[in-house]
Amino acid sequence: MKGLIGGLMAVAVLGVGLRLVYSRVMSAATEDTSQCLMLESSTTTVENDLTYITGIVRNDCERGFPSITITFKLYGDDTFGQQTAMGYARGMVPHGTVPFKTQGIRKYEGHRLDEIRGF
Repeated sequence: MKGLIGGLMAVAVLGVGLRLVYSRVMSAATEDTSQCLMLESSTTTVENDLTYITGIVRNDCERGFPSITITFKLYGDDTFGQQTAMGYARGMVPHGTVPFKTQGIRKYEGHRLDEIRGF
């Protein structure tokens, strides 16, 4: 009987611990990172008839980000928002910088930064 009660208590403690870890992970993953991550520079390059947006993202915060996504709105015919291009960076340390490169873009007339998110 003591073993059964001890086992149930262990399961209850494990459940509480897992809930705490889950809530902390979800809180960090959904945190607003817009004040931390800034576009330091960007340019375009053309390779094999595809255009790439490349640049540097800067971290102004005390925490690091294992993964970063950079989203640009592409426009043509004087309209924004019809298409997007995404770039990725990894291994952002506190107060550091990392390079990024978007996927190749076939035809567009321009772009503007939409969002930078750290995870």
